[in-house]
Order: sequence, then C-alpha cells, then structure tokens
Amino acid sequence: IKNGALVNKTSEYDSCLTIACERKNLPLVKKLIESGTDINFTGNPLFIACENGSLEIVKELLKSAKSKGFLETCVNKTNCYGLTPFNMVFNKTLVLINGDKQFNYDELLELLNKNKYLSLNIQIMKELISHGADKSIISSIYNYLQVIDDL
Repeated sequence: IKNGALVNKTSEYDSCLTIACERKNLPLVKKLIESGTDINFTGNPLFIACENGSLEIVKELLKSAKSKGFLETCVNKTNCYGLTPFNMVFNKTLVLINGDKQFNYDELLELLNKNKYLSLNIQIMKELISHGADKSIISSIYNYLQVIDDL
C-alpha cells in the first residue's frame, strides 16, 4: 500500500478489502480503510465480516461507513437473496440454535450465553442494530429478538 498498490482494484466479486475480510485480517482491513478503499463495494465486505463472525472487523467497517456518511446504506444493504447483514447473521444463529425446536425464553437465553459462537453472533447483531440495522422484518416473524435485546 505504501508503494502505491491499487486498494480499490477489483475482480467481478472481490476487492482487496473483501479478501482481507474473508481472511479475518483486521490490521490489513484497517490499513485498507485508512488508504481510502471503497467499503461499499458490490461484494460488500460487511456481509463477509458478519458471515465470518469477525466482530472487530464489523466494528471497523461500520465506523468507516459512518464517517463517510453512508452508514444507513451500508448496514441495510441487501445481498442477492434480499438479506441484510443483520438478517443473515440472525438466520444463521437460528439454524445453529436448531430452528425446528421451539425454546422458551429462559432456555434460549441460557443456550446463547453458554455457546461462545452464538454469543459472538449476538454481539455482531447488537453492533449492527446500534448502527441502524433494520430488524423490523424479522421481529414480526420470530420472537427471539427479545432474548437478543436482553443479553
């Protein structure tokens, strides 16, 4: 980067930033953001960081989007399946919980608190919500959001 690397060079689906997010390379993500890389790229690095459970990278990307004035667009951007980053993490968490089983509030709260991976997903969802993620579509479908709010 110091020697003039093209930080916004992309292929059809990838950019330097999306690859850094895939590899969970926080120092490189920070360096690319500082160098002016486009964080709102089509391959949306935020989706990748959320999918990979990279909380610190999610925070960096949201901070950068906010400072550049397009936080709302970034946090509520939909992918080709119509999912936002929040929807994607929420759905993944439900699958990991075992979406077929119905838990009561206390059982779900205990499960989420015990499982480190699920807990990380919850932290990512909370981070997205605190930055304006729209959770209204999901809240009408699932009653798990109250538990998320209470964690």
